[in-house]
Amino acid sequence: MLVKFGYRPLLLLRKDLKDNYENLPGVEVRKCLPAFKYHEYEKPYLRKEDKRWLKKSISVLCKNLKDVDLVITHDILYIKLFFVLNVAIRYVAKRLKHLRWLHWIHSPAYTKLPIWKKMRRSKLVIPNREQKDMFAEKFGYPVSEIETVYHHLYPDSLPLHPLTKELIDAFDLLNADIVQLYPADTRRSGDKQITLVIKLFARLKKRGKKVRLVIANSYCDSDFTRGHAGRIADFAFARGLNEKEVLFTSRFRPPLLEQSIPHEVIIELFHYATNLFIFPSRAETFSLITFEAASGGNLLVLNEDLLVQKNIIGENALFYKFGSYRDSKPHNIDYALEDKIFPKIVDDIIQKLDQQTSLMARQRVRQKLSAEWVFKNQLEPLLNAQ
Repeated sequence: MLVKFGYRPLLLLRKDLKDNYENLPGVEVRKCLPAFKYHEYEKPYLRKEDKRWLKKSISVLCKNLKDVDLVITHDILYIKLFFVLNVAIRYVAKRLKHLRWLHWIHSPAYTKLPIWKKMRRSKLVIPNREQKDMFAEKFGYPVSEIETVYHHLYPDSLPLHPLTKELIDAFDLLNADIVQLYPADTRRSGDKQITLVIKLFARLKKRGKKVRLVIANSYCDSDFTRGHAGRIADFAFARGLNEKEVLFTSRFRPPLLEQSIPHEVIIELFHYATNLFIFPSRAETFSLITFEAASGGNLLVLNEDLLVQKNIIGENALFYKFGSYRDSKPHNIDYALEDKIFPKIVDDIIQKLDQQTSLMARQRVRQKLSAEWVFKNQLEPLLNAQ
């Protein structure tokens, strides 16, 4: 996370650590800490054999931290195996008076040693607000010097396709209120009624919602289809949506994604980034994409005129008469009634998203546990504090 947001952290590790941390991009790794054997201390007194390790640890830490302004530790104040390092960092804090310390504590403390007391120029960091009183009592810190930083979940900690992560980050998908992915053949955008979805998203935006519409348009590799996608984009911009609110994947990394995006990315976005699927297509024989969106737990807004969808989905969607092709004769929505029909659709979408607790919980988790939200709202203020 630190590298992602422009920092170049220094990571100090034990000399004997065998994991290959040297390949962490953007992180300077130094295997310099003494490789002494940990001991489960029950009393706050160093054994004779550990005193030389204490001296060595202090020397190494002072040497490597002299040009650092902030140190982040993980459970060193809590785990009794780290007692030597616990003592060492307190000596270092006295010698290097410019250092600030953030001590991450990820587990509640059930036992107590006298060494658990406040260090100078330091704060405790825990992953919730509700247990500050307990941690204050255990570690000797005033509640005012205990901060909260959530564990972040999306998308860095998930084994997602690199393009999935790139799209989520580039277009801030996790911090939006309403997100839809619409896979569609550029050549069949009329049948898919993409402009209808754009109109609804423009109205959702006017209702104060932060929206993202990702159009995964395939077969956009000719002058004609590129021009057609450009005209649809202009249609969206003319209705108040901007380039971050409506995205054509073919234009994201041209020409790499003009043919299509990997199906794996589509499935991952349905499961980890979207919460709505409006599908007003007028011509479908099965519509597998609808059922893939459903499997991701998205609110479905479907075309009542396509019976195949209702036969499989049942009543577990919002259905509206968006028109269809019947016996080669077009049966279309009466766009003269847009101002009557579309406000109801928008009202129904907002109401359903607000009332379905599973959708609300999922969207809240996506927003509050995204790397960007945690960094901007919780971690960065701590890094920049004096």
